[in-house]
Amino acid sequence: MRLRVPASLQSSNRITLSEISEADPRTEKCWGGVFWHPVFVSSARDVLGLRGVASNIDLGEETIGAANILYRERAGIRSASIPLLFQYYGPLFFENETGGARWEQFERELATQSDFAYLSLPPKTIGREWVSPAWRIICARTIVVDADGLKRWGCRFRDDVKNKINKAKRERVVVTTAESLPQEIWRAPFLRRRISSPIEPEMLARWCRVLIENSLLKIYVASIDSMIVAFRGELIFGEYAYDWIAGSEPAFHPTGVNQMLMGEIGEDLSKSSVRTWDLIGGDIQAIADFKKSFGAIEMEHLRLYRSFNLRGLLFKVVRNFRHGNQ
Repeated sequence: MRLRVPASLQSSNRITLSEISEADPRTEKCWGGVFWHPVFVSSARDVLGLRGVASNIDLGEETIGAANILYRERAGIRSASIPLLFQYYGPLFFENETGGARWEQFERELATQSDFAYLSLPPKTIGREWVSPAWRIICARTIVVDADGLKRWGCRFRDDVKNKINKAKRERVVVTTAESLPQEIWRAPFLRRRISSPIEPEMLARWCRVLIENSLLKIYVASIDSMIVAFRGELIFGEYAYDWIAGSEPAFHPTGVNQMLMGEIGEDLSKSSVRTWDLIGGDIQAIADFKKSFGAIEMEHLRLYRSFNLRGLLFKVVRNFRHGNQ
């Protein structure tokens, strides 16, 4: 005889999502936490033209994690795919001991809200064994300066980096911070290749402004003779920083401006409360090699996608045709 479980107990074991306006303090100690911050999520939604909100992941009356799921709806299909400039996207659980069960519950909730999902999870958070075979798993890479690397910043630089930094000093490169995005430098590489930028400079500048006002973004610029020739934008939240956006004028690369900029940013972060600097960009070999030249290490994290119904399956087929099986 099968016992009937009371509805109250059934609901207490079901994961639900509830909108939040303030970040849970626990996200400050989570890898990727800034990408779940309500300010980051809401400003991204507005700039990128998506739907959704930053959410708590609730189990009964207990909050066990956060979700940054934003949706795009086209032709009657609702997809939850990694938005532009999101390094990490999906569920973030504060405790991993019962992660497999929590992931399964979150997956069921996600299936009620989307036809297709493509997620990107921070390192050391969700085990591959937790994920059902319905998901296709892709091993992605990120480049990381860990706590020891920040503590010993400068000691692991390759010789060519040291030489470029010395040259930048002779060229009188000056590194400072800026209160806004250097839009023309962001735009320049796309203009040279005669392609559209993934986000219009004006829209990215708006996004940056919101993040700066909320102390989540710090933009560093490198100048020669008071002219900005390179920049990098660092997302900083709690114990983690992320090398989020960057741009530079190729004509000034021989001066060592990019090496000088990275060197100064790392020096600044090494004196802060940041314990891990996620440099991102590990899947593009040239970018990865540049970042590893500062002594950073390569780490694996998971991306995974699946369809939840026939509409999602159709979306996946079209997506794979356009982008390959990635």
